[in-house]
Amino acid sequence: MSRSSPNRTCLGGYGRHPERLRQQFESVIWGFRTGGHWLEMAQEFGAWSTVVSNRFRRWRDAGVFDACCRA
Repeated sequence: MSRSSPNRTCLGGYGRHPERLRQQFESVIWGFRTGGHWLEMAQEFGAWSTVVSNRFRRWRDAGVFDACCRA
């Protein structure tokens, strides 16, 4: 597993649009790197509300980011 490619089993269900999983992961990483507010996120990452409510909170609660930092 490479640093930029998280283990998909720890990321939870794929949802309706599994092709957006990578895009949503990258948008969360953008937030960590820049420290920017979610509303400032580029359109290429998708809707900020989807990223925050559907992915970031689930991944945070599941310990995904802690696991990535330990890797």
